[in-house]
Amino acid sequence: MSKEYRKNKRVKPVVEILLINTLTEKGMGEVLNVSRDGVLLNCKNGIEPGEMFQTLWKFDSKDYHDIVVGLECMWTESHRKDFNFCGLHVIDISDEDQAQLEKLIHLSPHEV
Repeated sequence: MSKEYRKNKRVKPVVEILLINTLTEKGMGEVLNVSRDGVLLNCKNGIEPGEMFQTLWKFDSKDYHDIVVGLECMWTESHRKDFNFCGLHVIDISDEDQAQLEKLIHLSPHEV
């Protein structure tokens, strides 16, 4: 998607984020970039558009606390069996967790 059509700044996070599906307690994939209303993942397992997830985001830095985020898969794009882009939209987040996400975005200088 062309950058000029985006509503919100999308960044490569300055810290590693582990996204865990709270239902299965398994990691969902590698976070490639994030915005205040979504995340791009390299998903290891197949995720289909329309699927919804309750997720726990664990940060590898003591400067951030874990957050809980409801996500819906908007699109997927497969490149190989182990390399699938998944665009997920934030559908549920508390005000406190939204503030944590915005702090991360503000401190991540690499806009994509």
